[in-house]
Parts: sequence; structure tokens; C-alpha cells
Amino acid sequence: MTDVSILGTGLMGAAMARVLLRNGYSVTVWNRSPAKASHLKREGAVIASSATEAITASPLVFFVILSYDNVRALLTDALEHRDIGDVVNVVTGSPTEADELEAWTRENGITLLDGALLTYPKGIGRDDTVVLYSGDEGAWRRNETMLRGLAGGSQYLGHQARLANAVDHVSLSFVSIVQTAMLSTLAYAQVLGVPREQAVARMHRSLTNMKGYLDYALPMVDSGDFSATESTIDTWALSTRDFARGWRDAGLSGKAIAAAAETVRGAQEAGLGQFDLAAVYQFELGQADSSS
Repeated sequence: MTDVSILGTGLMGAAMARVLLRNGYSVTVWNRSPAKASHLKREGAVIASSATEAITASPLVFFVILSYDNVRALLTDALEHRDIGDVVNVVTGSPTEADELEAWTRENGITLLDGALLTYPKGIGRDDTVVLYSGDEGAWRRNETMLRGLAGGSQYLGHQARLANAVDHVSLSFVSIVQTAMLSTLAYAQVLGVPREQAVARMHRSLTNMKGYLDYALPMVDSGDFSATESTIDTWALSTRDFARGWRDAGLSGKAIAAAAETVRGAQEAGLGQFDLAAVYQFELGQADSSS
């Protein structure tokens, strides 16, 4: 038996294995492509010949693989052989997939922590690195010292396994939207002949203004009163339509601005045109309600 097993030894899994070994833990590793795990043997890891061997070798098992479906499939195979210890899943997926895995593990007597890695591999082992965990509180308490050794800023969010995944989705969705729009806008500026320093200066200022807009919009979100004091969704619908046309005329895909224009137009068509742009929040909630 070893202290901990890691299934999946790509860049992240290998970084985790190295830090755990450095911290004095015995580690079993497995990877579907054995060559990606073999180098860890020289660093002290035990190489498992199968996923089941790795899962049943330790009281704590990390999954750092491609999908929730793969996690469930590997656990299903291992269940036929013996009881399984605490499972920590840091696979990227959706909150719904976290719900499904939580239900399945509960039915099969497996304790689950679902994790969200808010770092790149180089951040593993640092005191200021954050990994979010949610799920079985007992599993968190039993393994907290080891988990904090991997990321000193690790946080336990609560007993619902989906919480870590959901927080990760919220933050990274925002980052993905903003960064994609940022880079696309740089390309648009270049095509239009806007000097780089001018474009970057305006983008920096806009990012600062976005924080101010969030502070402005939150009271409306909290109160449900979206009365317009600055500009309306009708105005934004016209503006974003014209912006999208400008991108198309420039020969760019314009998908970033088109997504914004489509969202605003949807809110307008839902009868929110006379309200502040913040009413997009209400529109999106309405979409969620209608699909449930």
C-alpha cells in the first residue's frame, strides 16, 4: 500500500506526484499511456500496471484524467475487486457532471471530493496556490494536510460536490469571455489601423470601468429594479448591431461581438428594451427558468 495514488500523469498529474513525493508521501501512479508515467519511477513513485491496481493501492486516489465518464468507468472496474478509499476528482467538467458523479459515488459507497485547480502545474506545491474542494467533509478533514501541501491556499466550500466546479465555471467563464474579446479586439484594432498603444490604453481603461459598472449594476440585480438611468437595452441593441457589422466589414469573424449582440437582442425581444443593460441578468435567468 502507498499513501496516495494519482491516475493521469500529464503535466498536472506529474507535478502533483512530484510534490507529494517531495513532501514525504509514498505515491502510486498510473497513466493510460505508460510512457508518460515511467519517468516518475526514477523519482520514487510506484508504477501501477492497471488503473484498478492504482485505485486499490492507496486510501486516497486522485483522478487527473480527461473526463467524468472516464472516472466513473475506472471506478466501476475497481469496485469489482475491493473497497475504494477517498476519491479526489480534479477533472474539468460541468456542475451537472459533478452532480451525477456525486450521486453515483454515494450509491456505491465511495467518498468523493470534487476539486477545481485554479493553477497551472508550476503552481503546485506553493503556499499561495488555490485549489477549491467540495463534497464529503470527512474526506476533506482526513486529507487536509496532504491537500494543503499541494496547494497552500486550498479551500473547502461545502458538502455539495458541485460547488467547487460551479465556482470554477463562473470565474473561468468570465476570464474566457474577457480574454477572447480582448485578443479579438486587438486584431480588430490592427485591421482598422488603430495604433497598438492607443488600443491597449483604451482597453486598460475599459477594464477599470468594467469594475465600476459591476458595482453600479449589483444594486439593480439585488433589488430587481432595472430602471434605466444611463442607457437602455434598446440603445445597446442598436450599438452592438453596428459594432458587429463593423467587424464583418473588416473581414473578421466577429464572433466575440456577435455573441454580445445576440444576447442584448434576446433581452430586447423578451420585452426588456426600455430597461438598463443590467436587465440582461433577468433575461438570462428567464432563459434558465424556461429550459428547466
